[in-house]
Amino acid sequence: MPEKHYEFNDLNNPPLIEEHSQIKHKVLEFYLERYIKVLTANPRHEKLKLWLIDGFSGGGKYTTAIGNKPHDGSPLILLKTVDKMRLEIQATRQKYFDIEAKYFFVEKDKKAFNFLKGILSNEGYKNLDNIALINDLFIGAFPKIMSQIKNEKQKNPRCIFLLDQYGYKDVPFESLKVIFSAFPNTAEVLLTFSTEHLIQYISHDERFKKAMANAGLSDVINDKLIDIFINTPSHENKNARLFVEQLLARTIFEKSGAKFFNPFFITSAGSKWSFLLIHLSCHWKARDEMNKTLWELHNNLHHYGKAGLGNFSGNPEEFIKILGYDMFHNEKQVTLQYENEFNEKDSIRIIDALSEEIPEIIFDHQESQITVGKLLVENCNFTLANTDHFKNVLKKMIDEKIIRIFSSDFKHERFSMNSIEHSDIISFKQKNIFNYR
Repeated sequence: MPEKHYEFNDLNNPPLIEEHSQIKHKVLEFYLERYIKVLTANPRHEKLKLWLIDGFSGGGKYTTAIGNKPHDGSPLILLKTVDKMRLEIQATRQKYFDIEAKYFFVEKDKKAFNFLKGILSNEGYKNLDNIALINDLFIGAFPKIMSQIKNEKQKNPRCIFLLDQYGYKDVPFESLKVIFSAFPNTAEVLLTFSTEHLIQYISHDERFKKAMANAGLSDVINDKLIDIFINTPSHENKNARLFVEQLLARTIFEKSGAKFFNPFFITSAGSKWSFLLIHLSCHWKARDEMNKTLWELHNNLHHYGKAGLGNFSGNPEEFIKILGYDMFHNEKQVTLQYENEFNEKDSIRIIDALSEEIPEIIFDHQESQITVGKLLVENCNFTLANTDHFKNVLKKMIDEKIIRIFSSDFKHERFSMNSIEHSDIISFKQKNIFNYR
C-alpha cells in the first residue's frame, strides 16, 4: 500500500484506521493469545518471560472508519493481551503464576511518540519499569534493544518482533539475520511488506533501482525481471503481479535467516491494494501455530497459489524464467490458479491435493525411516496446510491400509488423527503404496 502516516494531534480525537489494519491487529492479538497458551500448557510452569518489541508503534490509539469506535493500536494490544492471559492462566492454577513481559515501543515520529505516551498514561501504563519508550528509527534503536536482551543472560529469551513498517525499506534484511542468529530457537518476527507499493512502481527509473538497492532487492528485482514485467500484456497483468508477489515473499524468507515462514496477504477494502504480512521463525511449531491462527481468523486473509505443496518454492532465477517463458500465451504453462481465503472450501481442496502428493513423498522415502515430524518439517513451508491437514491425510492413508504409524518405540500403533505425534514413525505397506502410486 502507498505510504500513509497518521495525524496524531488530539488525544480525544485519534486518527481513523481502516479495516485492513484492524485485521492485522486481530492477527497479532489472536496469535499472541495462542503463543502464550502453548508456552504455558505445562501447569508446573510458574513463570513465562517474554520480550515484545514493537518497532513501528504509532500513536497507540485510533478510531474505526466504520462505526467511529475507539481502536487499540499494537502497543495496547500487546499490553492488554498479556494482562488478559496472565489472569486467565492464573485462574486455572493453584500456585501463583506470572508473565514477566518487557516491552520496547519504538516510534520515530515525535508527534506520534508523544501521543503514545499520553495514551499509555490514560490507560494506566505510566512510568512502568517493564516498558521502554524510544523515539527513534527502528534501525537506530535495534542495537540497544538487542544488547539489553542479551545482557539479561537468559539462555533462550523468547522474543516477538512486530515490524509493521509503512513500505518495504525500513527493516533491512541484515537486522532479521541478526535476530535469528542471536536467538535461533526462540525469536519470531511479524513483518509487513508493501508488495503492492513496490510492484506499482516497477520501472527502469534510476530512483526505483536505487530504492531496490537500498531495500536489498536489486539482485531479484533486476533489469531482466523489470523488462518482462513492464512488457506483460495488460490482460495478464494480474498473473504477473502474483508471480512477483510470490518471488518477493520467497526472497524475504531466504534473506531473513529464518527456517520457517507464513506469507499471507491482507487486502484493503477501499483501495483493493494488499500488503504482505509474513511470520518468520526458526521452529516448525511456531510456524504451525501461526498457520492455525490464520485459519481461525480467515476473513480478509489471502494466500495465492495452488492447493497443495510447492507454493513459494524455487529460486529467484526459476521465478524469472517462468515469468519470461511466454507464460501468458502457452496453454500448457501453469499459472497461479487459486486465491485461497482460509475457508472450509479451501481446506477441502488442500486435503484433496495433499492426498495425491503425500503418498508420493512417502514412496520416495521407502528405503529409509521417515517420521511424521520429518514429513511435516520438510514440506510445511510451501503450503497453506498445517499439521491438522497433514494428519487428516495420514489418517486417510491408515484407513485405506496404505501405511501404518507407530510410536517411536514401536510399542503403540496409531489409529486416530489426534493420537498421531511428531516423533511417530511411518511404516510402509509397500504393495499398497505401489498400487496407490
